[in-house]
Amino acid sequence: TNGMAEFEDLSMGNANYSSDVMAIVSNYGISDLTKWNYRPSLFASNRDKIRRSYRKFMQLLLDRGAVVKPSDTTLEIQSTAHFLQNTTPAHELRQLYLTARYDEEAEVTNQQVRDAKELVRTIRKL
Repeated sequence: TNGMAEFEDLSMGNANYSSDVMAIVSNYGISDLTKWNYRPSLFASNRDKIRRSYRKFMQLLLDRGAVVKPSDTTLEIQSTAHFLQNTTPAHELRQLYLTARYDEEAEVTNQQVRDAKELVRTIRKL
């Protein structure tokens, strides 16, 4: 709890000892745990790569002040991009995401992954 009283519950354990982290044991050597969510896997599928691009798009929206709720659909998320000068890239990225996420029969190609990444770069510039 790092000394933060609001996270302490002395009834849950031994009040005579600090609950601060004193050590971490790693079976895999030294790692930067803060980077785990940001490193794309070398073994990620094309579907995963497109979903990652879509997450980057959502983060761009949040960074620009859009309000995105966890319950929002992709169409509702796309509508929060109304402040973009051109909403076509957001629409195209949504279509790629829907295919990658929900169409198990569709083959998701390397070209579609490249397209998704390029659409995110385009949106970033808008």
